[in-house]
Amino acid sequence: MPTLFDELTEGKIDRYKIEKKIHKKDKSHFWAEISVSAIKNKENKVVNTIGIITDINERKADKEALLESKKRLQGVFDLANSGIILTDTSSKILEFNDWCTNALGYTHSDLQKLTTMDITHPDDYENSTLLFNKLLEGKVDKYQNEKRYLKKDKSIFWGEVSVSAVKDESNKILYIIGIITDITKRKLAEELLHQNEKKYRQSEEKLRDIIDSTDGIVWESDAQTLDFTFVSKQAERLLGFPVEDWYKTGFWTDHLHPEEKNEIICYCAAQTKLMQKHDFVYRFKAKNGNYVWLRDIVNVVLEDGKPRWLRGIMVDITQQKETNESLIESEEKYRRLIENSPDAIVIYADEKIVYANEEGFRMIRAKNESEVIGKSVMQFIHPESQSNILRRMKEVNMNNNATATIQEKFIRLDGTSIDVEIKAIPTIYERKLAVQVIVHDITERKRSEEKIRQLSQAVEQSPVTIVITNIKGEIEYVNPKFTETTGYTLDEIVGKNPRILKSGHTSQEEYKDLWYTLEKGKEWHGEFHNKKKNGELYWESASISPIINTYGKTTHFIAIKENITERKKTEQELVKAKNKAEESDHLKSAFLANMSHEIRTPMNGILGFTELLKEPKLSGNEQQEYIKIIEKSGKRMLNIINDIINISKVESGQIEVSLSETNINEQIEYLNTFFKPETKQKGIKLLVMNQLSEKESLVLTDPEKIYAILTNLVKNAIKFT
Repeated sequence: MPTLFDELTEGKIDRYKIEKKIHKKDKSHFWAEISVSAIKNKENKVVNTIGIITDINERKADKEALLESKKRLQGVFDLANSGIILTDTSSKILEFNDWCTNALGYTHSDLQKLTTMDITHPDDYENSTLLFNKLLEGKVDKYQNEKRYLKKDKSIFWGEVSVSAVKDESNKILYIIGIITDITKRKLAEELLHQNEKKYRQSEEKLRDIIDSTDGIVWESDAQTLDFTFVSKQAERLLGFPVEDWYKTGFWTDHLHPEEKNEIICYCAAQTKLMQKHDFVYRFKAKNGNYVWLRDIVNVVLEDGKPRWLRGIMVDITQQKETNESLIESEEKYRRLIENSPDAIVIYADEKIVYANEEGFRMIRAKNESEVIGKSVMQFIHPESQSNILRRMKEVNMNNNATATIQEKFIRLDGTSIDVEIKAIPTIYERKLAVQVIVHDITERKRSEEKIRQLSQAVEQSPVTIVITNIKGEIEYVNPKFTETTGYTLDEIVGKNPRILKSGHTSQEEYKDLWYTLEKGKEWHGEFHNKKKNGELYWESASISPIINTYGKTTHFIAIKENITERKKTEQELVKAKNKAEESDHLKSAFLANMSHEIRTPMNGILGFTELLKEPKLSGNEQQEYIKIIEKSGKRMLNIINDIINISKVESGQIEVSLSETNINEQIEYLNTFFKPETKQKGIKLLVMNQLSEKESLVLTDPEKIYAILTNLVKNAIKFT
């Protein structure tokens, strides 16, 4: 069977290239790319062949490193229990995993056209934009946020997103990483994004291009002047310059990159002087103005024991350089994804932990790496979970497949236990088979679920009625006590408005006050006189308050109500008894007030003027005047006694009023005369300013009642002056 070399010499092909291992004299070997070309005469006959051997050990190593990096990054996405989204600084979605498409309901192509704000619920847009802008402005390096995501079908789910910025050495943001955990159903991501697969395929294509680009520029130059004496035709294909241009004086040195020109020339001169082979990399300006990275492998050819010629091959390694930069970027992306993961990521080999991220150390409460690295995996597994973990570890090693997500218990270094969700997948770590595990701490979630269960039982078994409505007032939940009280079942009442219980007793103003209070985010307290399903009326005391989410928005209303029908009956009986007692007390007070003023006032008049009659120098007229006053006071006392006898009429509110024409001026003059002894004794004056005419002073009234009123006013004035 003819070989490639046979076909070359027979003129069937002009050149061929192969990769193979070449064994050295010392029994070691290296990978080489061999490019063989035919040299023909004018008759197009093959007269000789030329072979170029290129050492591609480094390229091979780069390829393996890139493949390992890809597997690591692939492993991170495969292990992700959450959604992962990479965006640019305008929030345009660049990359994402299948968790996102599954959770959101979009196709891959649809989601690639959106920004993260397009899938954010409108009510959360402002807060999400604020946090995102803080990240862009450098006020924070990362943040966590709970928000609602809009699915394609317009339904929503709640997600907890951890967002961080990936920056270059100059602190410029390269891209934004968001890791989303579904906190509604706690589902984990299961697939990688097709977009990432496309990127990996592109990286592989670039790598294949580098591998395929083995044609180099074969050249020869003067060892002293560095002017070319021979350049192969590949020079024009690779760099654009015709071969003739390469023979110009100073062509090579003139096209070196200014930043490294002197260094490269000095290096070549030094290696030539030492007569040593040199292999170096530099940038060379192509005809299109771009700089191309070249790897130059040079041999020094001696003549008379001195360097005479330099012969070598230039290989375009621009794509290899770009691949290396891509590899570095890929490694950096992988590292940042691991370091910024909200979950613990642990790698173990031979059942020993060889790597853990910061969250892994924090979760186990390790103070330093030595407390974890190199330790047995089983040291951190709770006894209850050890048998199950051992079985799954064996399955991963035997089947070389990822495990399903399971819940287990771990033990921290301080001896406390935690509930976790874990998922493991085979991987390669430092060129060795290993297992990568993502650990999600669900201890708090477990506690929350238990609290929710307890609260649910408390609500179900509550001795009071509990009603929950949406913001439209439509009932979404009632507890069993509601059914017991009203007669309506849950199925009958869900979707209905509580007004179904209205009896018409509560006014519209009260309802307006209720809604005004709730819309202000405050709690409303009050009473309702409602109607049961069977038409029976009942009283209930209600406390209604809004249910407010973490963003301060009211999502529901909750009413806690107690049947107070019996209490109302008791209160009504107490009110009746209280009113009766107050009425009796009021009558007693009125009676005592009458006794105090009506009896004491004429009695004081009688006693006062009796005392004045004892004066030895009184005239006869004065004595007669005083006697008349005493007589009039006695008559008034008689009238008061009549009033006391008729007190029952006062108590019943049926007192009789005797209307007659009464002279107010006379009443006032009498009172002035009557109270003079008392004011004189107290050292004060009682003045009368009578401004009523005789006609104006006559009024139709009860003279005894008006006298009693005026007397009490004057008496009180004297008493408190």
